[in-house]
Amino acid sequence: MPFNEGTIPGHNCDIPYVFHNAQYLEAFYIPEVSEKVQDVVCGAFIRFAENGDPNGENLPLWTEVSSDNGATMLFDRESGCVSGHDRELIRLLTARD
Repeated sequence: MPFNEGTIPGHNCDIPYVFHNAQYLEAFYIPEVSEKVQDVVCGAFIRFAENGDPNGENLPLWTEVSSDNGATMLFDRESGCVSGHDRELIRLLTARD
């Protein structure tokens, strides 16, 4: 996302993509990219609401998350499911407690 020079988006930044209205918010819109991301994100949300499974058209397999795999879908120009991408961050945060 172009906001903050491409830094990590904050909480609720998925909402413009879920509701297909990123084009109305300059911070969320990249021409010819946002449309694709909106289709993928919105479709995953609809399928999850309908049957509890976000997998389907235009979305790489979204593996069910477990404590072992830490599966997370990263939505981008090319979306994909990754395992444990933030394990080190979680380890650091829990080490502070």
